[in-house]
Amino acid sequence: LEESTESNAFYSIACNLGIKDNFIRGVSFINFYYSNIFFTKFNDKERLTFGMNLGVELPLRLSLILDMGQLYYNSNLSNNNLDQMLNTSVSINYRFR
Repeated sequence: LEESTESNAFYSIACNLGIKDNFIRGVSFINFYYSNIFFTKFNDKERLTFGMNLGVELPLRLSLILDMGQLYYNSNLSNNNLDQMLNTSVSINYRFR
């Protein structure tokens, strides 16, 4: 199976845990996420992502959203070493009413 060029199956595990508005003062939401995709073949690709996004209410119907996540992936299929990458984003949302 490990010498094969094709994967027979893959598995995916995902989890999302959220904290809603007014649980923490001034914070609109906090979401923690975890996702893992892996294959039955030993040397095939694997991806693991975990992180959080956070929303904070601002004046004038604005909100600030921060997203921080860590990604692990196998970029070289000849070994089983995982590379990592940190993803960070900041956005401002405006609510029309």
